[in-house]
Amino acid sequence: MAKKKTKRLDGDYGYCYHENSPEKTIYQKLYNKSYCQKGCQYTCLSAETLSACGCIFYKYAVFSEDNKNRRTCKTDNPDDEKCTMGVLQSSESISQQCIDKCYEPCEESAYPISLSSSVWPSESHKATLKTMLQKHHNNFSRNHIDDDYIKTNFGRFVVYFSTLTYTEHNETGSYELKQLLSDFGGILGLYIGFSVLTGVEFIELIYDLCLSGFNSRYIKKRAKTFQNNPKNSVKNSNFEYDDSNQP
Repeated sequence: MAKKKTKRLDGDYGYCYHENSPEKTIYQKLYNKSYCQKGCQYTCLSAETLSACGCIFYKYAVFSEDNKNRRTCKTDNPDDEKCTMGVLQSSESISQQCIDKCYEPCEESAYPISLSSSVWPSESHKATLKTMLQKHHNNFSRNHIDDDYIKTNFGRFVVYFSTLTYTEHNETGSYELKQLLSDFGGILGLYIGFSVLTGVEFIELIYDLCLSGFNSRYIKKRAKTFQNNPKNSVKNSNFEYDDSNQP
């Protein structure tokens, strides 16, 4: 047995279940257990069978003190059996709906197990085991304890971690917005030589063009005013104008 820890992303990357979510499975409510996807599916299917058949399929039947009016579907009742099998087998849309509704947990710790077996006790350990049994249990006699008796009535079950280390899998975004902007800027710089400095120069060029156009228009307007009324234009320019020699 070894520990395997997984952290999943939600939001823009998909959906997963947070432990602080208000929606709880029946196992979380009754036994204060952590969320698991299978428990969510069982809770959903039990609600579907209760709604359609008026009872809960025995495989998903978990009741609290507040649910005394609920009952388990009886396998020897033809109506209950037919209804539950119809919900669980023929109505695949309901099962798929429960599967789609129950997301994987955002954080999950799993313990994959491996089984192995061997003959116990070994030939060298049988004598020691017989001595221990006779010492701690007075009702065992030496003649009563033989190899067949030990093989039939005794066994050893050991649970241990295969390693004290654990594996952790963390999901990360493979292509985020900042990387998109970086690639976009790199492509612009590669193909058209665009950079931040180039952008500033474009702004300066637009400003110079606007200023030049404004000055040119202002000069043309002054020249037009002078042609239409040269006397006022000269007076406004602080020059004295003598019209005595005019015909």
